[in-house]
Amino acid sequence: MSERKELLSVLVKQIALTPVDLPDRQTKIDILWHSGAVTSLSTLRPRHNSTHRLPDEIVAVIRKLALDRDDKKIAADLNDLGFAKSRERPFAGGTVSGIRERYGIKKPQADPAVAASGSLDGGRYMSTSALARRLGMSIPCISYWRKIGLLSGFQKGRQGPWWYEISNDTLAKLMKRAARSAGRRKSLSPPTEAPVQ
Repeated sequence: MSERKELLSVLVKQIALTPVDLPDRQTKIDILWHSGAVTSLSTLRPRHNSTHRLPDEIVAVIRKLALDRDDKKIAADLNDLGFAKSRERPFAGGTVSGIRERYGIKKPQADPAVAASGSLDGGRYMSTSALARRLGMSIPCISYWRKIGLLSGFQKGRQGPWWYEISNDTLAKLMKRAARSAGRRKSLSPPTEAPVQ
């Protein structure tokens, strides 16, 4: 390669690149040889979006994986599936984040509107608000249960909603605890006085 560069420097004195937009996006290349001769060439310039366009198959896989994975995990899965070969470099979390932004792919786990609607992955994960509604408990109570280790949850992003993987057994245990809490609340509330006749 170094010998080729040396040979080119012996032959070529100067190269000028000129962008041309009409009638087509092209680059005009003028080569000034040491002999004084000039060679002019032109080549089409690809449009910006076409140079960075991902195959539809990769976009579809990212759209599917974004339902329940973070960007780092999506990147690792894409690399494991062999999609990195088409790019000649591996995917990284930041790359996936940029791709999602460019193609408008949202991560439901980080979307408060999705959390308010209730569940992910066919009901496998429930948000704090959905679990509170299901159990008839307050949102602070569900958060407290998470803090004391009664529930294990995860959050996508510092401001994202909390999600809990809820099996039938877990739900049954939580319903019993909610019923006990409701019973305690009733016993602590002051008795209502009978109306004076």
